[in-house]
Amino acid sequence: MMTIKIKSVLIGFIFLVSGCSSVTTKNKPIDTSIPSSHKTSCPNWQPGETIKIKKNITIPKGCSYQRVSFLLDKDNITFDCQGAILNGLTQNKPNSIFIAYSKASEPRNWALLVHTSGVNIKNCHIKNYIDGIVIKYKIPKDKHRLLRKKTNVVAIEKQLRQNAPQNITISKTKIHNSHKHGIYMQRYVNNVKFDNGEIKYSGNSAIYLESGTRNNEILNSYFYKNGYTNYKRKHRMRMPKYPTGEREAIAVDSSAYNKIIANTFKNNGKGAIFLYKNCFEKHKNIRQLPRFQHSNYNQIEANTFINERYGVWLASRQSKQLSRFKCGDPLMYKSRGLFGIEKYYHDYAKYNQVLNNTFRDVVYGITVEDDKNKLIDNKFSGNASVDIKIGTPYRVISEDDPVKDTILKGNIRQDGQLKLRFTDRSK
Repeated sequence: MMTIKIKSVLIGFIFLVSGCSSVTTKNKPIDTSIPSSHKTSCPNWQPGETIKIKKNITIPKGCSYQRVSFLLDKDNITFDCQGAILNGLTQNKPNSIFIAYSKASEPRNWALLVHTSGVNIKNCHIKNYIDGIVIKYKIPKDKHRLLRKKTNVVAIEKQLRQNAPQNITISKTKIHNSHKHGIYMQRYVNNVKFDNGEIKYSGNSAIYLESGTRNNEILNSYFYKNGYTNYKRKHRMRMPKYPTGEREAIAVDSSAYNKIIANTFKNNGKGAIFLYKNCFEKHKNIRQLPRFQHSNYNQIEANTFINERYGVWLASRQSKQLSRFKCGDPLMYKSRGLFGIEKYYHDYAKYNQVLNNTFRDVVYGITVEDDKNKLIDNKFSGNASVDIKIGTPYRVISEDDPVKDTILKGNIRQDGQLKLRFTDRSK
């Protein structure tokens, strides 16, 4: 592994300037005692460094950096890039698939790592990192042990959300060519807002909301061609995802009370927005935890979906064959398939609202595989197999329990009759 040099920098405000050069050759902390009239050059952060940010910072206009990472290390600070380019590589674009990086040239893990609250990130152009922005929370060991045992879960999860990073804003920020995720929110992070941004070409999901996260907002942003590749750290290589392994732009994994409003989704791998509950994958690994929260009470409103395979999928793993996931949840149904035993598990996504969205040339506009969801005033046009599909086969086969209590109102196909499909006696 490469040794990462940690440089702690106490940084004050650096006032607006332009015409800065790239990374300078010297390596020293910014001297805040220098008169502001002389603070006209780009900070001299060097490739391979991880910079600790403990105060507000405004990067001068025109700066760019290669293979530099930033650890936002204090509550209630602002990190304003002013358009600065943060590049996780020494080259402009990632290697093509199957072309490995050398150990010296591999992408940095992240551009920005946040583990504090009240942080404001804005005006950044992030590209070519493994993950663009990671909002991190490490669960204390004693709480981890209790959650593994499913002991006192409600009280512990409430405490963890109170202690996790929260009240974070990411605005007017572009994240391109992440080898994995654009933004990754770890467990119990809450009240994060991503506004007026753009995430394109992430190998995995553009935004991943992990288990226990809540009350996040994704607004007025653009998501394009995410979810087509995977990055193998061991081999330092990008790999293609097969059709069954392609990912969605926004993964809502056991995450609740989120708002996804007024965004545009186009040409993403498997689809745009998937809501599901992880089945406690790889449960024998001591580091893994059950998922207790369901993907409930989310609001998906006024978004535009263009040329997607799936637009919105509620309970997207209800009918997914999960034997290779090594799930710890109770088994719902199994059968013998062509390649061995197939396993299916309950998925949970209830009380969600899908309102006033526009779907153009989406193969499956809205798919519903759990109960008590509202689909109201959505508009469909162009090529589609099904505009709204409601039903879940394996839950019906195993438990005679079709999807129920779906509220449908005001949904229309603008160029013809709505393509509505009910399966498995759903109602």
